[in-house]
Amino acid sequence: MKDVAHRAGVSPKTVSNVINGSAYVSDEIRGRVRTAAAELRYRPNPLARALRNGERTPLTLIVPSACTPQVGDLVDAIVELAQDAGLSVVTDHAAATEDQPYLLVLGLPAG
Repeated sequence: MKDVAHRAGVSPKTVSNVINGSAYVSDEIRGRVRTAAAELRYRPNPLARALRNGERTPLTLIVPSACTPQVGDLVDAIVELAQDAGLSVVTDHAAATEDQPYLLVLGLPAG
């Protein structure tokens, strides 16, 4: 978010206002922020948002972008079990490498 703010010439709070749809941002600034975000391929992070808002930390899964059907089945099973236990789940993808072709990172909620 800081990089987007720097590129657009605005504060991080203004970037947040644009991303969250605040009406208190001019069309010109909204356009600059959106352009900078697109150029930097910025995507809001739902885990960071939950932490910032004081929400219960969700279960976090990071899986390879190109995974095998077995990994997909494992992820589905983990998500189903977590949801049955009343946990929220955030998933994301990471590029697999030669050293770690089947990356699966599981972050458990605090407390």
